[in-house]
Amino acid sequence: YSFLKSVLPISYPHENGGLPLEIPNLKYDTLKSYHQTYYQPSNSCFMTYGSIPVATHLKFLNNVLMSSQKVSVDSSVLDENHWTLPRRVTAFGYPDPLISDKKRQITLTVGYKMKSYDTYDMFVMSIIASLLIDGPNCPFYASLIEPHIGLDYSPILGYIEETKHRIFAIGLAGIGESDIENVENIIQRTFEKVVNEGFDKQHVNDLIDTLELKFKHHTPS
Repeated sequence: YSFLKSVLPISYPHENGGLPLEIPNLKYDTLKSYHQTYYQPSNSCFMTYGSIPVATHLKFLNNVLMSSQKVSVDSSVLDENHWTLPRRVTAFGYPDPLISDKKRQITLTVGYKMKSYDTYDMFVMSIIASLLIDGPNCPFYASLIEPHIGLDYSPILGYIEETKHRIFAIGLAGIGESDIENVENIIQRTFEKVVNEGFDKQHVNDLIDTLELKFKHHTPS
């Protein structure tokens, strides 16, 4: 919640459940009004897929829509402002019981707000993200995981495409306070190295082969 609200404060300030301590303050009438406004046919999108006849579905939808009153709903997602400087946010939580070293309870995540891409650009970005973080041959695995600075990647990781403005997130979990600046510098240097040297060609070819096999064996439901 804190990460998404910090990176996208205008468009997604209330996503991912909000603040647990505020949930008891929610009134029944407020919840009911919100549900009636946004969770109704005027604010919906119907999709069908696969090799199935749609006549039965359309008949059912027509009956539902004809019996419901149209409501004007503004559910548009607002655009974010462009930042000129990085921002730093600290969120406090419970200690991780699986980490025995109490001095290594910090999780650092660096998020990069990106543009709203079309389908092709999103596909390309997902490939780039995979080349950056997935597997032992990736740049960030070599720079962050292999040196054992932390225990693992941060839970929020990779190319996030569910939001209007996409996000790339990278970081480490299980680090100490003295590691924060070092990890930030490593992330920056890793990006610079990739920009200057590119990706390993064999790694790129392996990923393309994997994607080709995936789509080759993909069949509609």
